[in-house]
Amino acid sequence: MPSNRSVSRKDCSHHWVLPRPGGPTSHGVCKYCGAEREFSNTTASGWVARAAARKK
Repeated sequence: MPSNRSVSRKDCSHHWVLPRPGGPTSHGVCKYCGAEREFSNTTASGWVARAAARKK
């Protein structure tokens, strides 16, 4: 997959490329700047519950 790594990570509107889920997290790479990030493979309701718990 081609990428345009001339984009600054700071100024990039990331477009994350993720593999198929195969565990609790997936390793994502931005196709524009090459930034890397781990993404949770939980359901939306799991994410909402964790976000609410962090606010308390």
